[in-house]
Amino acid sequence: MCNPGTPSDIRMSTSHPSGPFWAGKGVGLPAMLPCMAIPPDIRARIERFAAAAYPTLMGTRRKLAWPLNDFPRGMCGPVSWVVAKILAERLSVHPNFVSAWTTDVHLPGENHTWIEIDGLIVDLTHEQFPTAELGEVWVFEDSAWHAGWQVCERWSFLDDPKPERCNPVLYELLRSH
Repeated sequence: MCNPGTPSDIRMSTSHPSGPFWAGKGVGLPAMLPCMAIPPDIRARIERFAAAAYPTLMGTRRKLAWPLNDFPRGMCGPVSWVVAKILAERLSVHPNFVSAWTTDVHLPGENHTWIEIDGLIVDLTHEQFPTAELGEVWVFEDSAWHAGWQVCERWSFLDDPKPERCNPVLYELLRSH
């Protein structure tokens, strides 16, 4: 697992049944935790997965039951959870969830969730926000748009693998990619 150091706004939780993990809440969390660079072959596999998963998710628009029928709008949490689960299973990576509130005056009160894996941002739902302007790129080493969000919480998928969070419909759609 990445060791971000010990800034005052990031804490190590040792009370979790799965063991210690880094977590943080409140104002001032860094946009990304500094971590070791991900191996190029793993990054390429993450990028291929994301590039294949996105059109599949777009193909579900208006075809699935609510709340899954309006991808990418409102889907950042469920999609991030399923992507984290699949990538952790396949690649033995350690995804972290990032939950943030916008600082953009054009998106008052909006929140967003994405995952980070060893310094990479993986975000298949950024297009729900008109100010993202990131194009059809789903994996980022650095993103000024993501850095502009006020991170309020960060937690490890491996320390929070609650099966009820994994939407079975999304999981079945994406696990073949």
